[in-house]
Amino acid sequence: MEFIFIRIFESDLTLIEKWLVQPHVKKWFDKSVWVKEISENLHSDWVWQFRADLNSTPAGFVQCYDTAKAPQGSWSTQPPGTLGIDFFLGEPSLLGNGNGVKLVNDFVEYLECSFNPRRIIADPEMENTRSQNTLKSCGFQADHNSDLFIKDFRE
Repeated sequence: MEFIFIRIFESDLTLIEKWLVQPHVKKWFDKSVWVKEISENLHSDWVWQFRADLNSTPAGFVQCYDTAKAPQGSWSTQPPGTLGIDFFLGEPSLLGNGNGVKLVNDFVEYLECSFNPRRIIADPEMENTRSQNTLKSCGFQADHNSDLFIKDFRE
């Protein structure tokens, strides 16, 4: 089964809020910050947010952003054509059986087809070893100078 990515609308915010209070999500994603960020960027030209559905059922959240247009951060020195990603599985029942790896791999494939990025980066919290291991399983390399996880596609 593949994840399907559907652009988020205001009608999805209630579901996202429900996921943001799940213990495995709220440890890494502050609900007030993320609800505000998602709401303010529903029609943005630099960040794109998606509901990730598995077997036609809402399962998680992913977003990608153009690092050249994003606010300043550890990603700001990345080369043109770099996309940053953020992700989480919202449904606790999906944890622990490879769905995180499937989510990231499917999203990377989607981004390759839709945006043709030069590079994709992620910046999980240093203590978030589960997310880091997911990224490593998906071919991302840890860059200890920037604390980013990087996957290159073309030079």
